[in-house]
Amino acid sequence: MGFYIYLDINLLISITAYISASEAIDKTMMSQMCNAFVTHFGPAPFAEMASELQHSHHTELELMYYDAACSLGLYGFLIPSFLSFGNPLRYAGSSPSVHYLKAIFVD
Repeated sequence: MGFYIYLDINLLISITAYISASEAIDKTMMSQMCNAFVTHFGPAPFAEMASELQHSHHTELELMYYDAACSLGLYGFLIPSFLSFGNPLRYAGSSPSVHYLKAIFVD
């Protein structure tokens, strides 16, 4: 529990993630995991679904980026390339692994 005991109750409620000593997960994702695992969906298909949704979101952001650049009158080489999903120094997208999902769900 650690530092949680020193935080105001309103602040605790506003935190949007479950945090443990070595892991963290968004409360929305945990809710989705509970619903999926109860229906025998399992962590492997859930991990694939989460990965697909994150890649889809990245693609939508990329399209919005290029559309905004075009609306500003930028074309071709004037538009800096959009960051790749897996670029660890910039966008740093990563999808949760099956092992991680199992560990965080049990923790």
